[in-house]
Amino acid sequence: MAIDQNFYVNKKNKEFLYSLWFLSFVLVISIGIFWYNTFLVKANQELEGQIINIDNSLNEVKKDKRVQIKELVDINKSILKELDRKSDVVSYIKHLRLLNSKYGINLEGFDYNAWKITTTAKISSDERGPAYGKLVRFIQDYRLNKDNELDLMFVNTISGHDTIEFTANFKLK
Repeated sequence: MAIDQNFYVNKKNKEFLYSLWFLSFVLVISIGIFWYNTFLVKANQELEGQIINIDNSLNEVKKDKRVQIKELVDINKSILKELDRKSDVVSYIKHLRLLNSKYGINLEGFDYNAWKITTTAKISSDERGPAYGKLVRFIQDYRLNKDNELDLMFVNTISGHDTIEFTANFKLK
């Protein structure tokens, strides 16, 4: 059996051509990737320059006192709302007037300081009942009612018989 030598020569030529095509394909892809990478690096540098310019502009704006005040107000918005609610003295006076009619006591005077209200309570015996009964009902009911705007603090001194007088201290909730 004779071996055809042209078969091997043709085979070597085809493999060589395939290798050249593959090499040229890899070179074209590599050049394309290199060009795309260069494009991306340039675009990235432009964006970094824009970011630096914007940061400088923002720093200039932040130096303005009005912007600083606005930022502080935004940061402390919940605290300011709470302070606004706690400084609504009119609602606390109305609440104390309601206590006058509800429990039959007279709250005289009004001192509001450091989220605390101090007033003098006078309770007299009348057709609603004796003074001590109205006092007990007031203290007990007021402390048990969780819907009140104020907390009744400890009552440390009570004086009187038919007319009872004591200092009522309330703390804002």
